[in-house]
Amino acid sequence: MIAIAGELGKPVGLIVALGILACGAPTGGPDQSKDPVAPSPVELGGVHLVVDTLIPVLRIDGTSARFSEVGGVFASLSGVIAILQRQDNAVRLFGIGGKEIATFGRAGEGPGEFRFISRLGWIADTLWITDMGLRRVTLISPSGAFLRAFRYPTPHAEPEDSASFPVYGASTSFPWAILSDSQFVTFANERPGSPAVPEGVTASALLTGASGAIQRRIAYPQPDDAEGYVEFEAKNGPAARHSVPLVQKPQWGISPNGRYIAVTSALLTRSKDLRYFTVQVLSTSGDTVFSRDLSVAAVNVPPEVRASEMGEVSHSQMIRLSAKDPSSVSVAISNRIPNTFPGVTGLLVAEDGRVLLGQYSVANGQPWVVLDRCQGTPIASFIAPRGTFLTSVNQGLVYGVERDSVGVESAVVFRMPPAPKC
Repeated sequence: MIAIAGELGKPVGLIVALGILACGAPTGGPDQSKDPVAPSPVELGGVHLVVDTLIPVLRIDGTSARFSEVGGVFASLSGVIAILQRQDNAVRLFGIGGKEIATFGRAGEGPGEFRFISRLGWIADTLWITDMGLRRVTLISPSGAFLRAFRYPTPHAEPEDSASFPVYGASTSFPWAILSDSQFVTFANERPGSPAVPEGVTASALLTGASGAIQRRIAYPQPDDAEGYVEFEAKNGPAARHSVPLVQKPQWGISPNGRYIAVTSALLTRSKDLRYFTVQVLSTSGDTVFSRDLSVAAVNVPPEVRASEMGEVSHSQMIRLSAKDPSSVSVAISNRIPNTFPGVTGLLVAEDGRVLLGQYSVANGQPWVVLDRCQGTPIASFIAPRGTFLTSVNQGLVYGVERDSVGVESAVVFRMPPAPKC
């Protein structure tokens, strides 16, 4: 078990810097309606990267395609694009050039029907779709033909491993990825106080066989920063908590082929000008690919952004309807909002183990930094256009959702920046 503490244009004149502190060996985008001012060029730890502008390879127009809310964009090895339409209980398939191939799925419980699509991905050219409502996996061809469906198993420990794993509930576990050898990477909630994981860890990624037998615990997200949530007394039921805006939350993500999981920590330490956090990548075979501490520049939160965040908190449905004393919760949250932006707001993992870290949005979009898979060294950076939310990366292409000013969503594809191989 590994214990753990997603064609370039001209440079836009912005530099993102990541400082390297230590090296060890063996995730959607933020709200861009509250952009901070772009940071001045800085140099940290001798690693500085010019942020380039991505040039779209393909755009599938949401108005012409009549998309509902786009839940994600995922491509097969041959370039067939699957677009999740969760509101419609359907997946739309498009070929090279954006030509529509088929629409698969509708609401229901029969073959080819779904109650709630939770995840989807590709095994070579077979699309798998998981349904949390029916606890079922559906396989379809790249042409949109139904192949077969089966119930996915609840993870369980073999008798000799029962001390290392609790009894997982059927309603609190689901496949995060399906591997080509009939294994699952299963997301499972951990029970509070479980001795198998550190205090504060609430979930694990488990490698399970076709029957659900647990082979190993691959990874778990690092515990949240205690300053990131405010506990409050609820009107009915147990105590609850509310997230504090702009606090860096631990992130984790999985590669399209399910072979790599990346985890980032909350902020570990702070200095006047720098914020530090850890990035780790693990393989489903149980190896640590790399573990690295990185630093990011401290960028101050403008007063108008703080006011906007607090406006959203004070009108939060959770606080209005759940807290016995909403005003005290709002005050507690206001006192904890940090003075600087979080260092990481998004994470994607490529099929080869490279990691893409999304940062706070700036005036013209969201910067992303690419880390190599050997030592976690920052090797490239790009900026996703304003209003674009990246959802997956595969074979040098990044896939995402573009949302226009009236809320219409389109699917977009970009080419990643060229980067040296490690």
